[in-house]
Amino acid sequence: MVDDSLNRTGASLLIDALQKNGINNLYGVVGIPITDLARLAELRGMKYYGFRREDSAVDAAAAAGFLTKKPGVAMTVSVVTPEIRTRISGVFTMSKLTKKDKLNIYKEWTIENKRSTYLSKKYGIGSVSIKYLVSLIHRHGMDILD
Repeated sequence: MVDDSLNRTGASLLIDALQKNGINNLYGVVGIPITDLARLAELRGMKYYGFRREDSAVDAAAAAGFLTKKPGVAMTVSVVTPEIRTRISGVFTMSKLTKKDKLNIYKEWTIENKRSTYLSKKYGIGSVSIKYLVSLIHRHGMDILD
């Protein structure tokens, strides 16, 4: 049983909110100050999947989000690098698109050779997010969209 003093922390409130929304998996690179959050999450029945690199953790969280239709949660301790910022914004942006939109973007990019700037304007998302979506489908296949 978790001590009652742990129920009043920000980490505890975050874990409660995640669990109430059906999110039970965390991905990341643990270090201070994330270590206590990850330990408490595991005590409360959540699963933590550790990675050595932040970009891998964010990719795993994104893939889990696509597969489960729930947000994937990535936790890191380092400063947000441009690469991580791009991937995180891509994850949030992708949730606005329908599966049909994602398939159309992939088709237009790979078969019709449409530019990311054109697709960005057409679908109302950033060109970096277009490139990220295409790279996810290349890496994981079309099944990632189901």
